Amino acid sequence: MNPQEFLSSLGPKDLVLVGEHLWEGEAGAWRVGGEQRLFQALAGLARRNGLQVVAVQPHPSWESWDGDGIRWVGVPPGRRSGWRRWLWNRRLHAHLSPLARVVYSYAELAHPKRVPGAVIWQHGVAWDGRSPERQWRSRRQNKAVLADCAAIVCVDTNFPNVLASSLRHLEPLHRACVYIPNFPTVAPAGVPAVPEGPTRVVYVRRFGAGRGTDLMADAARMLWDQGLDFELDMVGYSERGLEEAMIRERLAPELGSGRATLRKLGFDQVHEAYERAHIAVVPTRQGEGTSLACLEAFAFGLPVVATWIGGLPDLVQDGLNGRLVAPRLADVAAALAELIRDPAGRLRLREGALESARRFSRERWEAQVLGCLSGLGWIPGSTR
Repeated sequence: MNPQEFLSSLGPKDLVLVGEHLWEGEAGAWRVGGEQRLFQALAGLARRNGLQVVAVQPHPSWESWDGDGIRWVGVPPGRRSGWRRWLWNRRLHAHLSPLARVVYSYAELAHPKRVPGAVIWQHGVAWDGRSPERQWRSRRQNKAVLADCAAIVCVDTNFPNVLASSLRHLEPLHRACVYIPNFPTVAPAGVPAVPEGPTRVVYVRRFGAGRGTDLMADAARMLWDQGLDFELDMVGYSERGLEEAMIRERLAPELGSGRATLRKLGFDQVHEAYERAHIAVVPTRQGEGTSLACLEAFAFGLPVVATWIGGLPDLVQDGLNGRLVAPRLADVAAALAELIRDPAGRLRLREGALESARRFSRERWEAQVLGCLSGLGWIPGSTR
């Protein structure tokens, strides 16, 4: 059976996850990122509750393979830019069975065609700070899916409020949206210990301007020039390596001396960065949902210096579990300097961070997801 026939054969016992960059073919593993970690958790939960899981993503040619207990289907073209996004959407839905239980990673993947009664897993507002054309297109796509989707799972409260600002009638939005915040996908087995040694700051993110990678590098540079003594661990990657080149240029002396480190870690290794750190920084400029980096830092007892962008105010309470500041260099640097200079203050915030992590537990997330899918009649044995 070729991939097209396989997609046409799917039915109500098949959960289909539609994403863009989920699986890394060369590595034979999930790509590193928040969307990927949440879909990996969703796939595992679905399998444990009687559903077969299929995942679909762009690929240079029609192809299928098995990985992590999932049947993967690659749909051409491999890049969804410009007119290719429309071609990819139409090509997928020319074969995808309308009987399958489909979850789209975001609304753009479900436009212009989609399976009626599908679920959109919305990872936050992704069109802030974009071009007017991109903002118009994103709002149009999100409005369109309201008409026939079964639910929009929102990982933060920012998304439904922003979308509501462009709607005349709010009832469809209120009917469709379900608030299910993320959980820390990396967490210690017990109560984490406070590491010994010099103050260590950690930045664990996919690198990019929207993620504030340059803000982190420049804030560290500013504070080192002011004479503050701390170490910095920057963990992540960018698609083309441009952010890594920027970090190497701006932090060259510290990278050479070992005061700063720059590395990429897999899902099963990233705990090493949190275990050695005292403070985490999440200096987002745009496109943030319920930040996994923030939740993971909380789980390890790290106070978080974050910006008031997207879903971060749902997590960080200024003075209770971290600092919430404007996405400006001076503000990020000042808040970070305050925590570096005040070990006793960090310990007070540590208790708030650990309590916040408990409120966003995996058990709570799984119960909410199962409640949503059971309410739709997707889980075998449940009724709508």
